[in-house]
Amino acid sequence: MLQKICVKLEFKEVIILNLECSSKGDKRFSALYAKVTYNGIYDTIEHHYQRAKRKYNGQAVKKGEKPDYMIINNIKLPIKFLTPFYKYLWYIYLNEHKELVEYASSFDSFSDMFRGRNTVNSQADVIEEYIKNKKKIVKDIMVLLPYLKKGR
Repeated sequence: MLQKICVKLEFKEVIILNLECSSKGDKRFSALYAKVTYNGIYDTIEHHYQRAKRKYNGQAVKKGEKPDYMIINNIKLPIKFLTPFYKYLWYIYLNEHKELVEYASSFDSFSDMFRGRNTVNSQADVIEEYIKNKKKIVKDIMVLLPYLKKGR
């Protein structure tokens, strides 16, 4: 969804183009709709991400609950790997959809109207980072490579 934000700065009008990255905006940039293949399973980024999070007893974590650890390729990992994993899923998606990268590159800002106060990983932040600093995303996901070799 295209949003124009007008700001007046001392007799000058600046137009900022904002991309709403959510199910209420451009759904192609929503983790609820963006699909990737990970470990042979084609599913949404949101489902892959939520399935990786676990409580101390091994049970899946409900959305919004703090996980105790995560699972990648049946390997138990500390939650510090959640952000690189989330970025990895978006990296796969955006690399497979160059036309979306080109489209998103025309925006100045990125938002997610459902981002909560305690949101750790935001699709808008990851998409903006991919568009503006793809090298940082690559660097951030490098810590996952030893655990990802089995699947994708």
